[in-house]
Amino acid sequence: MSRPVSMCAAGLAVLVLAIATAPAFADAPPAPVIPPAAPAASTPAITYDAVLTTDFDDLTAGGLKRGTSVLKNVDLTAAWTGGDGWEVHGYILGDFGGGFSAERTGDAQGVDNIDAIPAWRLFELYVKRTYDDGHLVSSFGIMNVNDVFDVQKFAKVFMNSSQGIGPEFAQTGPSIFPISALGTMTSWIIDPQNTFKVGVFDGVPGDPMHKSVFVAIKLSEQDGANYIGEYKRTWDGGTLKLDHWGYTSARPRLDGHGLSHDDSGNYVQLATTLTREKDDPTQGLKAWLRVGEANGALEPIDYYRGGGLFYIGPIDRHDADQLGFAVAQIHYGGPYRLATPGIGPSETDYELTYQAAVTKAISIQPDIQFVRHPSGRADIKDDRIFMLRTVIDFMAF
Repeated sequence: MSRPVSMCAAGLAVLVLAIATAPAFADAPPAPVIPPAAPAASTPAITYDAVLTTDFDDLTAGGLKRGTSVLKNVDLTAAWTGGDGWEVHGYILGDFGGGFSAERTGDAQGVDNIDAIPAWRLFELYVKRTYDDGHLVSSFGIMNVNDVFDVQKFAKVFMNSSQGIGPEFAQTGPSIFPISALGTMTSWIIDPQNTFKVGVFDGVPGDPMHKSVFVAIKLSEQDGANYIGEYKRTWDGGTLKLDHWGYTSARPRLDGHGLSHDDSGNYVQLATTLTREKDDPTQGLKAWLRVGEANGALEPIDYYRGGGLFYIGPIDRHDADQLGFAVAQIHYGGPYRLATPGIGPSETDYELTYQAAVTKAISIQPDIQFVRHPSGRADIKDDRIFMLRTVIDFMAF
């Protein structure tokens, strides 16, 4: 095993030990987790938001082509809440300046999570209903799978795409950023600690031949469906998630021996709070781990492992700031490596980031990433990347 893989495994082992020995926070009684209640019939409301994210990404060493790229992401969202538990959600997405990974770094995981083919897109438009005293929530329409499933709450501050959704699942083409699909989802809130979610989505989001169109819905038996189920256990300061996903359509085997209906996988997430500040329990040190697997006979990545640490309020009088370190590693399966000469076993990303809340509406985030063996290719030197992200929430002024 190579030295980067050993370092990643050692780091994850330290996190497991830290989680296993974390304090129980006897001085901070757990806050009750209450299922969402259906909105009152007399209080219809419309909310909306507009957020601009701008990233200045600089490849300082390694990769395919050194230089700087500017990426921009516009999020326009609106939601209507009516009576008897009904809601309608809409989301228009604009992406500009993509291609940093493809043209500069050559990495597979995506060092910048807003890197996408430039276009305006209808990303979400769905109806949601909450009923049974808040124990059941159902949605139907154009939806982002990653808004409900494989949400890595403690990893949201990081910029690498694998800290948003597992790459072993993302490689299969589900309904995620930047192209979504028609689907339906139901959450069953069994009790305050246990939730089970199931979803079924179009197996091929959008139009693969025209990825820049505003909206495209194309249902066919050949495309099949993407199904996913997730169980979540919640406790004071932490969560455990167990998930299984798959596709109904037949997909080609990497060894060229026909088709298979077994494009499926699983993942496990574990997140916990390690320390809390006495004056503000929302501040402190948090940690998470995520491990996922896919069918290496059909997909290039057969498993993923990642995790990290981050601290909320690391500096006095900067309570909303966040400081974190994360590791993300993909492993390429044997069939893909046999079919693709020159591919090594893995790619590993190390990320150090700091998000500073300038005001309630503006944040600035310097980010450093080091990518070992980009895309597993021996002909691409290791990446050294510096990024600077600015986020402006226009509705928060």
